[in-house]
Amino acid sequence: MLYALTHEELRARLVTLNADIYKRMAKDLTKTFRRRELPMSPERMIPTLHALSDGLTFLRALMPELVTDAVIVAAFDALAEAMPRG
Repeated sequence: MLYALTHEELRARLVTLNADIYKRMAKDLTKTFRRRELPMSPERMIPTLHALSDGLTFLRALMPELVTDAVIVAAFDALAEAMPRG
């Protein structure tokens, strides 16, 4: 990621690749859940989950004393609690 931040051509390519991945994942998500069952639109949820996962992974490696397993589980539990039961 750091390399991409300093090399615009690679960064732009990652944007294009991830936009396609996000689009496909959002479409697949709506095969499992109705849009109204999600805490946000699939188009927002996919990059949110990606950012959350990458951020937690990075911070866990950097500061495991602060970003514990319990913190990571709580983050995803909070999203799961936003989902309707049924």
